[in-house]
Amino acid sequence: MSQHLIDPIATFCATYARIRPAHRGLLILVSTAITTVYGKPLNRASLTHRRGSIFEAVVRLGRILETSVLTEAQLEDAKTLAENCNLYESLDYLHPTTDMASRGKHLHFYDDEKLTGFLTFPFNGIPEPEAFVIVDPQRRRKGIGRALMDAAKESCKRRGIRQFLLVSEVKSVSGQAFAEAVGGKCKHTEYRMRLQGKPPKPTENAISLRQADEKDLSSLAHIMAESFHNPIENHFQRLKRNIGSPTYRFYIASVAENQIGCIGVVAENRRAYVIAFGVLTEHRGRGYGRQILTQTVNGLLSENWEDILIEVEANNQAALSLYKSCAFTETTSYNYYSIKTDN
Repeated sequence: MSQHLIDPIATFCATYARIRPAHRGLLILVSTAITTVYGKPLNRASLTHRRGSIFEAVVRLGRILETSVLTEAQLEDAKTLAENCNLYESLDYLHPTTDMASRGKHLHFYDDEKLTGFLTFPFNGIPEPEAFVIVDPQRRRKGIGRALMDAAKESCKRRGIRQFLLVSEVKSVSGQAFAEAVGGKCKHTEYRMRLQGKPPKPTENAISLRQADEKDLSSLAHIMAESFHNPIENHFQRLKRNIGSPTYRFYIASVAENQIGCIGVVAENRRAYVIAFGVLTEHRGRGYGRQILTQTVNGLLSENWEDILIEVEANNQAALSLYKSCAFTETTSYNYYSIKTDN
């Protein structure tokens, strides 16, 4: 974009924002437009050296920047803020990763050049995306969280998303209060469980686990859709993005060449999460799930991951019992609040 076009627009945005400071949505739209025009994410240095540009107006007046990826500097800022927030309330909430930096939607709230608020949708392409929000403990009760939520609603509306889930750790008193204050309705609760102790050794059986590749996308998406009882399109698009990532791996479980289930792992920063674990309905009740899980977990132990984790809905008693029998223990829990974007 030429400078002769940038300057008049920047002047208009700055003037309009001073006259109508409540119209924060305009600044978010401008931020998105400039990200598209420049064709790449901008770091803090590029935000400040373009005096008179639209980005300077957005950062100075709106303080919120929306990006689809995170630069190295932005990821480090998010990690630092998340670590401070986790330590402040002894939480196990948000842990920004390099994988997250390459996808999703991210909203940054800057105070001068310091990141004091951050809201992220780590994964795109799901019908009801999950949002995580953190605010500097020393800067709370100043409207930062609400500003980020307003910007998140605007971002979702532009993408045709009518509602999303705000994730809040149950033991965070401030997080629960914030979720309710912004109109969230608790939809469900999930436990995070950590492997503590030794899981059972894999038994001699007919189960075989084979790591999936791009040729298995359709089969894997079908197994997930049948196991979790939701549309196959939801899984296919996510698998298409993730299956080539170095942090993701997916396995198909078979018995006598018949595919009966699947399991996945996402591993980074000394942590390995067991994900996408499902067994087709007609093959349940035969111990296959336990065999799939023990093979996977013992394999991860041999790789020396510091933490091996799995998450499960609190009302899924069958899964809870299985995970406990495989040496997983509940360490924390999370509420998922439904947020409507038209409120």
